[in-house]
Amino acid sequence: LTESYLQNEKSYGQTASTSKSKGHSLTTSLQLEWTNKKTTVNIESSFRLHHSAYNSQYQSQTSDVDPYCYTHNPLRDKVGVPHQNLINRNDNRSSDESDNYTFSTLVRVNHKLNGRGRVVNVEGRVEAGHSWGEMFSLSNLHFFRIQKTDYATRFYDSPSHTLQTSGKVTYIEPLFEGLKMLAEYELNYRYQRMNQSVYDLDKMFAEFQKEGVHPWKTPEVYRDSLSKFATNRYWNHRMRLMFQYVYGNLNMKIGVQANPLRTETQYDRYRISVDTSRTVMNWSPEFSLYYKHEDRWNLSMQYTGHSVQPDIFYLLPIPDDTDPLHVRMGNPGLRPSFTHTLTTNFFVFEPEMQRQMSLSASVQEVRNAMTHRVYYNSLVGWRRTTPVNINGDRSLNTAWTVGTSFKSCADWYIDFQGETGRSRRVGLQHLDMASDKTGGDVDLEYTTHQTYVQNYLGVQWTKGVFVLKPYGYVSYERVRSSLYGADKRDTWVFGYGFSGRVDADCGVSAAVDVYNNSRRGFIGTELNGNEFLCDAEVSYSFLKGPSATVRLQACDLFRNRATTIGVAGVSGRRETAYTCNVNSYAIFGFTYRFSVFGRSRASNPKN
Repeated sequence: LTESYLQNEKSYGQTASTSKSKGHSLTTSLQLEWTNKKTTVNIESSFRLHHSAYNSQYQSQTSDVDPYCYTHNPLRDKVGVPHQNLINRNDNRSSDESDNYTFSTLVRVNHKLNGRGRVVNVEGRVEAGHSWGEMFSLSNLHFFRIQKTDYATRFYDSPSHTLQTSGKVTYIEPLFEGLKMLAEYELNYRYQRMNQSVYDLDKMFAEFQKEGVHPWKTPEVYRDSLSKFATNRYWNHRMRLMFQYVYGNLNMKIGVQANPLRTETQYDRYRISVDTSRTVMNWSPEFSLYYKHEDRWNLSMQYTGHSVQPDIFYLLPIPDDTDPLHVRMGNPGLRPSFTHTLTTNFFVFEPEMQRQMSLSASVQEVRNAMTHRVYYNSLVGWRRTTPVNINGDRSLNTAWTVGTSFKSCADWYIDFQGETGRSRRVGLQHLDMASDKTGGDVDLEYTTHQTYVQNYLGVQWTKGVFVLKPYGYVSYERVRSSLYGADKRDTWVFGYGFSGRVDADCGVSAAVDVYNNSRRGFIGTELNGNEFLCDAEVSYSFLKGPSATVRLQACDLFRNRATTIGVAGVSGRRETAYTCNVNSYAIFGFTYRFSVFGRSRASNPKN
C-alpha cells in the first residue's frame, strides 16, 4: 500500500504482485602478492558471468480515500471502495531476461622509501562490463473517472557497456616525532553507453507475425521517441592534504579536500544528437580526533565529505513509461550531490563491574540533494517525475548502549539500548488538475519531517548452567508533511518476551525464545495486530575439545510471523507485506573444527 503526499488531494495505491525469478552465475578470482623488505605488490583480478530470468504479474488500484476504511482486501472484494472514489486500475504482466559479465583488475604497490616512515602507495584499477537485456510488458489500464480503457504493450531491447578506471597516488612524509603529512591524488573515470530500443506493440501485435523474425522487432512498431541512445563520461578528481599528530593517547588528523567533478552526456533524440556538460567544484575540510584514557574510556570525532554522481538514467530527458502510470523523465542539468557528515562516539568501560556505556551522534547535511519534481494528474492518477537538485536535506541521529552488572548481585545483568533520529527532506510538486499530461510551470516546495525512537531493555539472570532473560522493546515513528493532503501518521512496533538457555556439562545445550510482537498505526489494517512467536535450538558437542557439534534450529514454531516493511520517503509512504515468505523452517547442521598445522603451531597466537 502506498500513500502519496499531495497538496489538495489524497492518493492511495494498492498493489498485489507475484513473481518468479531464477539466476545462474559464475565467479572466478585471482590474488597474487609479492613482498620484500621495502616493497609489497598486490594483484587482484576477478571475472563474473551472470544470467537471470524474471516473470511477474501484478494488479494495482488507485483511489482518493483510504481503501481499508471500507474493506480488508481492496483488490479482490467486489463491494469495497465506492466507485466515485476510484481513479484507475492496472493489470500488468512482464517478463525479463538478461545476461551480463564484469571483469576487474586491481594493482597496488606499497614502497617504503626509508626507515623513518616515508611511504609511497600507488594503486590502479580497471573494471569493464557488458550487459544485455530484453523485457516484454503488457498493461491493461482502466480510468474510472473518464471511463476509458487503454492498452500499453512494450518490448525493450537494452544492451549497455561500462568502463571504469581509477588511479591513486599517496605519499606519507614524517615531519618530526608525532607529526606526519599525507598528500593524495585520485582520479576516477567512468564511461557508460546505453542503447535501449523500445517497440510499441499495443493491439497490432498479431499483424507483424513474420517467419523467423520476432514480431516485436520490426520498424513498423519501433518508437524513436521512447528509445534511449546515450553516452556518459564522468571525471572525478580528489586531492587531499592531511596532517596527523600523535601524542600519547591523542590521535588527531586535520586536512582539506578538493573535489572537482565533470560530466559529459551525449544522447540522441528524434535522430538529433545533443551534448551537455556540467562541471562542479566541491571543497571540504577533514577532521578526526581520537583520545583513549587507559582502558577506561575513549572519545572520537570525525568529519567527512563525499559526492554522489547521478546515474545515466537520471540525465536523459527521454520519457520512460515502463510503468504507464508513472513516467520518469531525466534531467541533463542534474549536478552531483555532496554530503557533509559529522560523527561523535564516546565509550566507557569498567572491568570490575563489567559495566559499559556507549553514546554516539551523527549530523548530516546534503548539498545539491537529488530529489524528484512530481507532476500529478488527479483525474487519471498519472504522474511524471523528474530528478532535480535542491538544498535543505539534513538529519540528526543518536544511539546509546548501557550494560551493567551489580557488585552485590553479580548474577544479574541489565542491557539497555536505544536509538533516536530526526530528518528533514525537501521535495517539489506541481498538481495538474487538467486531463492532459502537460504538467505545469509552477513548483510547490514542501518538506517532510520524520522522527523515530527505538528502545530495548533486557534483564539477564545467570546461575550455573541456566541463563534466563525477560525483555521488551518499542519502536515509534512519526511522519509529518507540509502538504495539506498528507495524513498524519504515527506507527508503533512493540513487544515483550522471554529467552532461556541451558548449557549442561555433558555437552547438551538447549535454548528457547518466546515473545509477542505487535504493530499499530499502519495504513493497511491487516498489517496491524499481534504475533506470538517462538524459536528454539538444541545442540550437542562431543569428541575431544569438543571439536564436533550437532545443532537443530527451529524458527517460528507457531507459524505466526509476518514480514512487513514500512518506509517513509519525501513524497509518500509505502507499506509492503510479503505473504509468500517461508518464515517457519528448521535447520540441521554439523560442525567439525580441526587444525591442519598441528597442536603446537595452531596454539601460537602469531598463527
